[in-house]
Amino acid sequence: MRTTNILIVDGLSRNGLAVARGLKMGGPFRIHVLSRSSGSIDILSRIFKSKAVDFLHLTGNPFHGDAFTATVKSILDEFGIDAVIPVGQEAAVAVSRAKPELEKYSKILIEGYEKLMDFADKGRTASVAAASGIPIPETFLPRDLEEVREFAAASSYPVVIKARTGAGGRGIRIAENSREMLEIYRGMSGQCPGEGDSLDSRSLPIVQQYIPGKIHDALVFCLNGEVKAGLTQQRIVTRPLSGGIGILNITTRDTRLLDHARALACHTGWNGVMMLEFKVDSRDGGEVLLEVNPRFWGTTWLSICAGVNFPLYLVQEAFGENPSYPEGYREGLACRWLLDEIGGIFSPPRGFPEIAERTRVFLSGFRYRECVYDLMLSDPNPALGTILVSMHDCLRRGLRVRA
Repeated sequence: MRTTNILIVDGLSRNGLAVARGLKMGGPFRIHVLSRSSGSIDILSRIFKSKAVDFLHLTGNPFHGDAFTATVKSILDEFGIDAVIPVGQEAAVAVSRAKPELEKYSKILIEGYEKLMDFADKGRTASVAAASGIPIPETFLPRDLEEVREFAAASSYPVVIKARTGAGGRGIRIAENSREMLEIYRGMSGQCPGEGDSLDSRSLPIVQQYIPGKIHDALVFCLNGEVKAGLTQQRIVTRPLSGGIGILNITTRDTRLLDHARALACHTGWNGVMMLEFKVDSRDGGEVLLEVNPRFWGTTWLSICAGVNFPLYLVQEAFGENPSYPEGYREGLACRWLLDEIGGIFSPPRGFPEIAERTRVFLSGFRYRECVYDLMLSDPNPALGTILVSMHDCLRRGLRVRA
């Protein structure tokens, strides 16, 4: 059987390594990874690369613009790459934008730019979700700062202020009152106090009603708007604890969330993977859609270990094969990112009450008997590399403080 060459863009990320491992489990793949250069510590990336990665390509170019496209084209041409899978947010947007040019050389396994931006832009996501009949929090899309002032004065609190783009909980703030909201909003929109009301409404943050409760995700692979495989999970522990990326997650079986995923996939005619992030309201049990991640997610490895190999299905469908989609998956399987949990214990603020609570939450995670970890004895290099990079960064910060 011919070996298929796959290029994973931003492939040293947690998402990228999961994609590489999932593909290696399913067939003869040669995995190329394109990652951003880290300068003096690039040697660590090469020494401690995963067993699932065959070739590592490092670039000093950011993941956007003509220089990035030229870098990708060069790799496609030199190594005979059969398919490209971008995994990070910036990589997904850049590859999608350059898709018309890049697909002259290889299969590009990401949706087209306009469809992708329906979910990369949180303002557009809210509109698309509402049109699909999916419940969302009360959402405010301001056109100028005067509208923001009026909303702040009339709104009930707390509210959530979100940058239109971003992932992993970045660019999200909670305001408890109108003064906080205006302060946060000005800062996130890049406007200083005293400036006029002239703002570009296309880049303005959005404001949503705050929903108390736990975060649940629906994870699916779609073909021509039909969900072919899917599962759900709950974020048991997030970083920060108030909400963000899931660092302890567990698979669940929530048909309501998967039904919403089917409605969204059908409405958009979606091709590929996507993650729908929901809040289940602790007051009434109702679910609302917070955002959609139109690419591989951080817990892709949990999905694969639970029996749903999303990366493999994506590639098999792209090459006209017939994937063997599972009828079910392992419910109740947990996944812990121990390095993130340990790092989170000592992140700011570092008062005794905060550290004590984070330590309690960390220790409580050991109650899950069926669990996979980021520290893999069969492939320890990525975790060891992460530890060494963290030590290097701490040392540099310490020397900078002394200086």
